[in-house]
Amino acid sequence: MDYIIETRALTKKYGGKIAVKDACVHLRKGDIYGLIGKNGAGKTTLMKLILGLVNKNAGEIKLFGSENADAGRRKIGSLIEAPAIYKNETAFENMKRFSYLAPTTDDEIKRLLDLVGIGDTGSKKAGAFSLGMKQRLGLGIALLGSPEILVLDEPINGLDPAGIKEVRDIILDLNAKGITFMISSHILDELGKIATVYGIMSNGTLEEITAEDLKAECRSALKIVVDDGEKAASVLRSEFPSVEFEKYGEVISVTTQGADAAALNRALVAAGVSVYELKNEGMEFEDYFIERLGK
Repeated sequence: MDYIIETRALTKKYGGKIAVKDACVHLRKGDIYGLIGKNGAGKTTLMKLILGLVNKNAGEIKLFGSENADAGRRKIGSLIEAPAIYKNETAFENMKRFSYLAPTTDDEIKRLLDLVGIGDTGSKKAGAFSLGMKQRLGLGIALLGSPEILVLDEPINGLDPAGIKEVRDIILDLNAKGITFMISSHILDELGKIATVYGIMSNGTLEEITAEDLKAECRSALKIVVDDGEKAASVLRSEFPSVEFEKYGEVISVTTQGADAAALNRALVAAGVSVYELKNEGMEFEDYFIERLGK
């Protein structure tokens, strides 16, 4: 499989402390890669390594299939930590300055400012912007030069709920147009609405899981506790051949999503099986991450 960002055993140390340890990133074109971890887990350092903002101690970085990472970085836009902006200049003037690094037209700058929701700030200086407006300006700057990948560190930091939704819609719209994303965030619920793959960081180590596999991990099962597991299993096989389940002694775990619990219960009782307990069980989205991030 071809990846447009791929790292192998990527490691970064600061003195005797390991910030990133043997990280293997696999980011495909079109993905929205959600990077999750507590403060100090290594998320920002990993992003900086990919962008060449800090030097690695060991490992490999391949961008767009090439080990010439510097060439690949020209196709990446980024917003890391706080946006680097000129406080005494307007949003347009800030964009104009950065456009010297990624040449573009005034009309394109205006379009990008409208896209990120600050096209109407006029002569207001960036130093007077709210934190959310500064984040939007940083996102606009990252979009200069028509990047193929955007690496965004906490892009919704400081935004109110309406602003968070607007940024989420922007990300989904840009992704639909072919831009690939790596996004870090502390807000699991928001990442859950957009991410196609997750990178879970804990103490510098990285674990990856796709959104589909995560859904399978967290899917609910219908737990049925009975007095006769063998008889219950026989009834279910006979009466509900399309329903998948597993038997653990006197406990039946129905894994088919949407199975009619009431119908199953009626059939078991009609067959003379006593049902002691019937309930849905499953791991919540947040529980899955908390388990891996460490309490």
